[in-house]
Amino acid sequence: MLFNFFDAVDFYQSFTPIKKNIQIPKNLKSFAEALSNHHSLDLNIELTEPIISEKTELNNKKALVLFSSGIDSTWNLVKGIDLGFEIYPVYIKGINPSTSSQELKACQDIVDNLGLQLTVYKHPHSLKYLHRSESNLFDTVESLVKLQYSLLLCKDLILKEKIGNVIVTVDEDNVIYHNPNSMRDEDNKQIKWFSDTIISMETFLPFLSDYIGAEIKGIYPSIQKHEKIKCLMEKGIFELTNSCVCNPVFKAGHRKKHYAPKYENMCGVCWKCKENLKFLKLVE
Repeated sequence: MLFNFFDAVDFYQSFTPIKKNIQIPKNLKSFAEALSNHHSLDLNIELTEPIISEKTELNNKKALVLFSSGIDSTWNLVKGIDLGFEIYPVYIKGINPSTSSQELKACQDIVDNLGLQLTVYKHPHSLKYLHRSESNLFDTVESLVKLQYSLLLCKDLILKEKIGNVIVTVDEDNVIYHNPNSMRDEDNKQIKWFSDTIISMETFLPFLSDYIGAEIKGIYPSIQKHEKIKCLMEKGIFELTNSCVCNPVFKAGHRKKHYAPKYENMCGVCWKCKENLKFLKLVE
């Protein structure tokens, strides 16, 4: 049992929206400080008793992958299989609400192709718009702790299947993101997400290990995005992936235009498809 009650929702609400003063368990201090330093937030951090669970044992031959059907997470599945792990892909439904339906279908098609079993958890509706709060110090299109929160949602699966590893996407190409929903100049500067850095996981996984009751190891396979695309093409599953952030209706409309890419999984006009088309030029 947990000596102090604290779950995924508590974690999400502690960091979403980002507020100047936060209160968190002591064993989240390193993570919070790294987040604050990365985004220059200068947070005031108040610590409570650490969250620690009774000890259990996990299997180091099993690995969890947070799976969204995009190029990176699909390649993580393939790489994990190649490394000899028993892979457990997990999709968080509703965490990307505008593309959730097409992501879930793509996830299912990919895991079926690879002979894997998909686990789906639902992001509570009550949490979906917290990052849009006016009190948020850092105006973003999503929570700054989305990936770590998603791992906490996987607690029951990790314990049931004794999963000892997490295969983590690494931002090899230093891709920079913008906030397309903001017109403020200060928000349209380039942003590198903290969640996409190794340090975000290196400072979070010790807390996850305490929360589960056994060490969860992070695995950080790393090659450049165009090499991932090449690998997925060779496996015949690249066109099963879904990175497009365009609404499905608009995507279908753009697919009918003369400028539509030859790949059926791309609209060709959203920022993500444009980014991936640049990587594709290095492959073709």
